[in-house]
Amino acid sequence: MKFFASALTVPVSEAICKTWGSIIDQDAAFNLVLRVILSIKTSDIEKTVSQLDRDQIDMLMKYIYRGFENPSEGRSAQLLAWHEKVFAAGGIGSIVRVLTDKKRV
Repeated sequence: MKFFASALTVPVSEAICKTWGSIIDQDAAFNLVLRVILSIKTSDIEKTVSQLDRDQIDMLMKYIYRGFENPSEGRSAQLLAWHEKVFAAGGIGSIVRVLTDKKRV
């Protein structure tokens, strides 16, 4: 479980995402985050999210919304579970910050 939190910390770090500029890098980061969050059991989501700071929670919410843009069978339910836990940790402010930020992931 600690491994998954560490695996999420790197790609959702604000500093790393700012230095990645190309679409290829953004897609690679998205695919990495998606692979990590989809491999975490639903019962461990809350524990994993609790180990992230506010900026990382906001970045994770961006990745969740990007995942919603291209729904696929099975993935949407997992993303909704993640959204619920990330929203519980970040509050409405997290959603507002994500939707008003011009930088996409």
